[in-house]
Formats: sequence, structure tokens, C-alpha cells
Amino acid sequence: MTEDDDFRTAFLDLVDDVCGELGYPPRGEAPESDEALAMEMELDGIPFAVVHMRNIAVDRILVECCFGPIPEERAEQVLYRILQLNRSFADMADTAFGIDPETGDLIYTAACNLASTSGRSLLDMMTEMTWQARKWHATYFLDEANAPSQELPLHLTSLA
Repeated sequence: MTEDDDFRTAFLDLVDDVCGELGYPPRGEAPESDEALAMEMELDGIPFAVVHMRNIAVDRILVECCFGPIPEERAEQVLYRILQLNRSFADMADTAFGIDPETGDLIYTAACNLASTSGRSLLDMMTEMTWQARKWHATYFLDEANAPSQELPLHLTSLA
């Protein structure tokens, strides 16, 4: 068994831990793919993917929260605000907004240390992300752009 296999097993154990926290049975058989593994789910109606890539940073996972489409009528303002937030995230590291190339949806991604992430801590982080996704749906974070003295709209704690 290689170190990569250990991380793969740790990711699959994390998936089982999340299932247990939610009251679901553990996953069935282990996937056979040597590629990236992903747990896709919705939490409170918000789509998520938790991804483990075997060939890149095997000790990390990516938590991707789909915030949804960028409003066409305010796209320039919204994208400018997202770029401001991405710059602010540079100080925190391991978090960023991006655009899903297939759907054009805004995706918020946080990288986490696999070894220190439990099912409960992952679900807590995802719950916080759902609150921010709801704020996105209501304001597109533009309300903060007019009040620079306020804190950033995303207050995610690092699991790293």
C-alpha cells in the first residue's frame, strides 16, 4: 500500500464519517478509479462537491460550494466584487472563487487538510458555506462593496 493509497482510504473514511453524521449508511464498495474521487451532495438545497485528487496534493481535499449563476444584468459589478474578495482571500490562503467552465456558475472553493478533517468539521464548514450561498443569492455580496469598513462576507474557519 502506498502513501497515496493511505490518503485515498482516509478520504473514503471521511465520506463514511459524513454519511454517519447525516444518518445514512456508509458507502458501498470502494471506487476503482485511480483518478479524483468526489462526494457530491446537497446540504440545505445547496450543491457541494468534496474532491480528493490523487495526483495533486494528496493530503488535501477541496470543498466546492456552488453559489449559482452570475446575474447577467449585474455581471460586471458582481465579477468585480468577486475579484475584490479573491484578493482579500489571498491573506487567508486556501480559499477562492471561480467559475464552473461547464455551467458558468460561481463556485466557492476551500482547501482543507484531509488528516485533520472529520465528518462533523466538514459538515460545519459546509453549513457555513450554505449561509454564504444564501447571502449570495440575496445580495451577490454587493451590499458589502459599499461599506468597506465591514468585515468580508465570508467568515470561514480554516480546517488546515
